[in-house]
Amino acid sequence: MTRSVIDYSEINDIPVLDRGRNMVINGAMRISQRYIDEEVSWGGVTKYILDRMRVTGQYTAGLSTQQVDDVPPNTKFVKSMKVKCTTAQTSIGASDYFDIVRHQFEGHKVAPAMHGTSNGRVTSLSFWVKSNVTGVYNFTLANASQSHKLPHFFTIAAANTWQHVKIENIPAITSGTFDKGNGSGMFLRIYGTLGTDWIGATDKTWSTTSDNTAFGSNSSQVNFTSAANNEFYITGIQYELGSKCTDYEHKSFEQDLRECQRYYCKSYPYYKKPGVAANAGQSRRATQFDTGRYWPGENWPVTMRGNPSITVWPGRTGVTANENYVTTYNANNTASASNLYGATAGWTSYINASGLNNMVSFHYEADAELQ
Repeated sequence: MTRSVIDYSEINDIPVLDRGRNMVINGAMRISQRYIDEEVSWGGVTKYILDRMRVTGQYTAGLSTQQVDDVPPNTKFVKSMKVKCTTAQTSIGASDYFDIVRHQFEGHKVAPAMHGTSNGRVTSLSFWVKSNVTGVYNFTLANASQSHKLPHFFTIAAANTWQHVKIENIPAITSGTFDKGNGSGMFLRIYGTLGTDWIGATDKTWSTTSDNTAFGSNSSQVNFTSAANNEFYITGIQYELGSKCTDYEHKSFEQDLRECQRYYCKSYPYYKKPGVAANAGQSRRATQFDTGRYWPGENWPVTMRGNPSITVWPGRTGVTANENYVTTYNANNTASASNLYGATAGWTSYINASGLNNMVSFHYEADAELQ
C-alpha cells in the first residue's frame, strides 16, 4: 500500500479560528476601518490610524500615515503601513521622539508569555520593513507603566528594499506588573527619531528602572524626519512564544476584522469612512418609543474589550454630518442624540426627537481602544 505524503506547510496556511501564535492584532496591516487608504496627517497627537496601530510622539516635524498596497515581493501580504515625513525636522532635541508605530497589547493576548512571573517565557519578534532612510532604528518592549523595558534595535541596510527583521530569543522577564486581563498588557514601540535623553540602556536586556534612558540602547538612531518625503513601510509584525521566529500567521480577512472590532467598530460598511452622513439605505434605524422619543441601539459584532465610547452620526445624505445627531428616515430633519449607553455587548441611546416622523436613521462608532 502506498501512503499519501502530507504537506504540513499547506496545513499551516489554512486560516483557522485564532490559533493564537501571533500576539499582534492586525500585524499584516489589512484592517483600516477609520481611514480607508487615506493619507492622514498627524502632528503632536496620539491616534489610531490603521486598526490597533497607534502613532504618537514629541517632535516638530510633519508626518502622515496611510494604508498602502506596497508589500514584500513573493509573500502573501497585501497591505502595509506607510509613514511619510511631510515637513522635515533636521535638528532633534534631546527629549524629542516619535513612534513610527506603537502597538498596545491587551493583557489577554500576551498572557501566555507569563511576563512578570517566575514562569516568564522567551519570545521572538519579526516584521518586514522598507525605507529610503537606512541605518539604526531603536525599538522597545515595555509593560503598561513602562517601569520594565527591553530596548533593542534593527538596521535597514539597503534603501527602498523590503527586509525581513527577526529578533529571536528575547529573554524572559520574571518581575514587574504585566496585565493579563482586558487592560494594557504591553507596548511595542518602533522609533523614527529618538533624542539622547531616551538612549543609554543595555541592549536586549530587561531594565527595571523608570529612567527615560531605558527606552533605547543604540545611540546611532536615524533621524527619519531629516528630509521631507522620507518614507517608511512596515507589515507582518509578529510577536510569539519561543526562541525562533516562525512564518507569519496569516488569517482570513474576516478573522482579522473581528479581532479588531473588539477595540473599534462602526455601523458603516467597511469601505465607508465614518463621520459622514451616509445613505439612509445603509444606516441603522429606530422607531418611535412615544411622543418625540426614540431608543435606538444594537449589539456589537463581537464582545468589546470594555465599555466603549459611542459617537452617533446622521444616517442620511444631504445633511451636515454633525456628531451625535440623527436624521429622519425620509426627510432631512435632524435631532440630537443624548445619553449614549455603551456596554461590552451593545448600546442604547435616548433621542429627544420631537417633531420628527416615526423613524430615525443614524450611524455609530464605538471605541474601546487601549489608551
